Amino acid sequence: MLQLQGVGYAYRLNGRQVRVLQGVTHTFERGSFSSLRAPSGSGKTTLLNLLGLLDTPTEGRYLVEGRDTRHLTDAQKSSLRARTFGFLFQNFRLIPTRTVLENVTLALDISAQGPKRAQREAALRALEQVGLAGRAEHVPPELSGGEAQRVAFARALVRQPEVLLADEPTGNLDAANRDRLLDLISAFHARGGTVVMVTHDDVAAARATHPLRLEALMPAAATPLPVARAAARG
Repeated sequence: MLQLQGVGYAYRLNGRQVRVLQGVTHTFERGSFSSLRAPSGSGKTTLLNLLGLLDTPTEGRYLVEGRDTRHLTDAQKSSLRARTFGFLFQNFRLIPTRTVLENVTLALDISAQGPKRAQREAALRALEQVGLAGRAEHVPPELSGGEAQRVAFARALVRQPEVLLADEPTGNLDAANRDRLLDLISAFHARGGTVVMVTHDDVAAARATHPLRLEALMPAAATPLPVARAAARG
C-alpha cells in the first residue's frame, strides 16, 4: 500500500521556485492497477519518481506499507526501492553494449541479490517469461522496439517486485507490440502485483482497474498552473 498525504514537489530553476505538484493525496492499494493521466508537463513522471523513491517530496508525507519514508536514510530508501519497485520506461533504458542477459542481470547485480550463477538463472527465467530467452546473447541494437521493451519488462520483474511503476511504456510501440506488452503487465497484476502506469494511450488506460486523473488527486486550490515547457517534468 502506497499512501500520499498532501505531497508536494518543487525545485529551483534560474533562481526561482517551480512547483510541480502540490497537495497530492491518494492511496494505491496493494494489488490495484492504476492508470494516471494528465496533460504533458503537469507532473506525472515526477509523481512516479516520488512513488519509486527516486525523488523526495518537498512537502507532505509518503508512506510505503505504513512506513514514513521521511525518516529513512538514503541506504534504507535504496534497500526499500530494490525490494519493492520495478521500473518500466518508454525509452527502454537498455545499455547498448551489454547483452540482453547482462541488461537483465544488472538489476540483480545492483541490488546484490544472490551469487552470479543464481542471478543468471533468474535473468533467464525472466526472459523466458517475456518470450526472449533465445535473444539472451544479443545486444539491444539487434532488437526490434517491441523486443527491447520486453527486455526492459524482464529487467523490471527479475527482482520480483511488489509494485510496477510504468512511465508511458507503450509510447514507442506499434499496436501489436503494445498489446503484447499490456498482456504481460496485466499478467503481473493478475498474479497479485500492484501497477501504477502513466499513459496517454486510451488502449493502455483501459487495462487499468483504477483510472485516475492527476488533477483529481489534488485539492482544486492547489492544482498547479502549467509550467514553461523547459521546466516541465512529466
